[in-house]
Formats: sequence, C-alpha cells, structure tokens
Amino acid sequence: MKQLRFVWTTLPLLFALLAVPAITRGEEEAAAEPTKVTVEQLNADPNDIKLVQKYLQEQWKSATELAKTDAKAAVKQIETAGAALADLQPTEDAAKAMLTRLRSSVAMMEDRFSSQAWSLEEIKAEIAATPEDAVWVKRYGGKVYAEYAPKVRSDWKEIKEPLQAEVAYLEKIAADADSDEVKAAAEQSLTAVGRLTRSVEMQQRLAELVGKPAAPLLAKAWVNGAPLTDEELKGKVVLLDFFAIWCGPCIASFPHIREWNEHYADKGLVVIGVTGYYGYDWDEEKKRPMRSQEEVSPETEQAMLQKFAASHELKYPIAVDPEKNLSKYYAVSAIPQVVVIDREGLVQLVQVGSGDASAKAIEAKIKELLGEG
Repeated sequence: MKQLRFVWTTLPLLFALLAVPAITRGEEEAAAEPTKVTVEQLNADPNDIKLVQKYLQEQWKSATELAKTDAKAAVKQIETAGAALADLQPTEDAAKAMLTRLRSSVAMMEDRFSSQAWSLEEIKAEIAATPEDAVWVKRYGGKVYAEYAPKVRSDWKEIKEPLQAEVAYLEKIAADADSDEVKAAAEQSLTAVGRLTRSVEMQQRLAELVGKPAAPLLAKAWVNGAPLTDEELKGKVVLLDFFAIWCGPCIASFPHIREWNEHYADKGLVVIGVTGYYGYDWDEEKKRPMRSQEEVSPETEQAMLQKFAASHELKYPIAVDPEKNLSKYYAVSAIPQVVVIDREGLVQLVQVGSGDASAKAIEAKIKELLGEG
C-alpha cells in the first residue's frame, strides 16, 4: 500500500554521514591540539573513511562560516573538497560504499551554498553565456526550489504563475540542449520544481474544500469507540484527524488533540481519528505497533489500533478507511492533516502538518466555531 508523505529534511542525513566517532580516552592527548586533515593524508590511505569524514566535516564547518560573508567562496571551497573526494580510490568495499554516500553529501552542500550565492537572474545570465555548462542549469533548479519551497503553503496563490514560468524556462533548456549533460541537468531540475508545482496544486485543492459540505462518514470499521453516523454529527463541530500509526509527526500532534477533546467535547466538539490498514500487528513485549512479515487480518489490525490508542491515551473514536474514501474527498496527500467542520456540516479549515503554529490555527478555528472567543 502506498504510504502517505510527510516532511523530512536532508540536513540530519548530512550530519549523520559526517559524524565522527567519539574520541577515546587514549586519543585525548592527541586531540588536545587538533590539526586539519589534508588531501595528502586522504590520498595516503583512501580506505580510512573516518579520516575522510573528518575532512569533510571540517570543510562543511569552514564553508558554513565562510558563507556568512562570501557564499560564492563557500561554493568554491566545497567544489574543491568534492574534487578531492572524487580522486580517492579506496579498495575496501565498506570504504567504497561510504565514499559514495559522502560524495552525495558534497552535492547537498554545494546545492545549499549555491542557493545563497547567486540570484535567479545571475544564474540565468551564466546559462545564457555558457549554455553548454550543465552546472549552472543544476544550480538554477536548486535556486528555484530554495526560493519557492518555503512559500508553497503560505503564498501558493502568489507563486503559482511564477512557478509555471520557471517550468517553461527549464523545459526550453531541456528541448534546446546540445549535450546530454545539460539535458539531464534540466530534467533533474524539472523533477524538483515539478514537486513544487504539484504541491501548489494540492494547496489549491485544499483551499477549495473550505465551504464545501463534509463527506459522508463512511468507514470500514470503528475502533476505540462506538461507530458514529452523519445524523449524530448534526449540529456538532467535527475535527477529523488523518493519521497513521507509523507517522512520527502524527504522534507528535496527539497531545494537542487529546487536550482539545478533553476541553471542548462537552461544548460541542467531536474528534474522530481517521486511518487505514498498513500491515501492522501489536508487539506485546515492546508495547508498540510492529510491521508484520505476514498478512495481517483486519481484525488483528483493529485490535492493534485499539492498543495503540490506549497507549497514547486517545479517548475518541477512530474510523478505519482502507478504501480512502474520506482521504480522497479531503485531498489528503500528507499527514497529519486535520479537517474542521462547522455545525452546519461545512468544511471551515484544512490544516496539514504538526507543530505549535498548526495547533494554534486549529484551536483558534475550534473556538470560533464553538463561540468560545
């Protein structure tokens, strides 16, 4: 079953790749006056992956500081580090595998600093001057992503047309490219920018839900409470929480939802969790859900959900919707997603994501619809 998307960042992966093991007690004296790792040291033993990690960690730290005053110089520094890693020829399989990952981390570093160093217009000028240089096309895609990604949720209306123009520009580069490298760079950039355009389209779909009638409350099964009907929800403010038991941000939002359920239930709020079947059973020893290697029956997964709800002190019913009837109607593509419906049965808020800002927006709408503020 295709799992829903939720947000991750690349930086934790980058830091994990660059992590250097803690210094042992026997090494403390040598570490008292640290020295910079040189390229000569790397070439002397390319299988010493800890040394390679330390070298790249030093380059990342130095370039990050340099970028505060000269981002272009920081890009050059990372390019030099990348060239040093490209020249290494380890013979051990473990070192080869780690070096491949570290080379990818260099590309992430370069993308980050490149997005700081040049404006879109400056990069366009470089592409026009050197149309055969795939690096500038790649940088353009990274810059577009860095500039527009933070605005997808808050300013999607404003960036919709500019993003379409960016797509058209990159499509033209791909069509006119004389080299496979430039074409590949343009297509890679189009893939990244395409994710943004799809996100904008999704934001538009979510915005268009506001004011529409709520979907019929169809569920395959109910756990953690008696089944609810549309008739029973008339005159109530309803909060639908779309979640999955494997979703960390969903679980992080539970304390807020518990609080709202406890505080506003007697004032007219009905909270309903909405989830699906994901092939999980309950691990009695670890007291948490575990993905099963065997097929899990609906009854077994419902029992798991009941225990999961109890473990998180959730005291509201959970609708199981494996056919995704509700998810499709409410355009759920990322979780957690909360839908708030007013007493007349009309959608009044669709909020994606966890965190304090999201929680404040949801609670404000609950209070408004209940006449609490």
